[in-house]
Amino acid sequence: MTYRRPLGPGPAVRAALASAPVAQRRPAWLPEDPVAAARARQRELLARAAELLVDREEQVLDLDADELREIAAFARAMGQDPVAAVDQAVRAALAGLTAWEGLLGRLGEDLVAVAAEGLGVDLAVVEAGCELDERLRAARAALLAAVTEYHHGSSGPRIGPRPW
Repeated sequence: MTYRRPLGPGPAVRAALASAPVAQRRPAWLPEDPVAAARARQRELLARAAELLVDREEQVLDLDADELREIAAFARAMGQDPVAAVDQAVRAALAGLTAWEGLLGRLGEDLVAVAAEGLGVDLAVVEAGCELDERLRAARAALLAAVTEYHHGSSGPRIGPRPW
């Protein structure tokens, strides 16, 4: 049995997005606050990364060794190349992880740029970004484990959640 995390943004992401100030109409004569603009940009990137997380994480976590075997069997039954079908599924999952990683990279670059400008970094966004990065790494590890088990069987150590 495979351990699966609940899908969707984690508590750090939800907290960071919930603490975002409600957008208000600014008078035209009032100059834009650079700190507020930088934090809004960070929260926008975080929201996009969280949305992408739900799609990509579900896609990758659903792709276990059994699913890869089913893809190969279906392709074989349809008279298609099973190796190509499995390869296509794995490449699609890797492309999703790459998009997720790219968005997190942009979030990190934006945080570094904001810090360099001295505008202050929203620590809730940093914590949420770290949580999303950790989940990205876990999804990648799950995909690699599925491909390894598909190609080489289920022998080897069962690495999963530890009680400590």
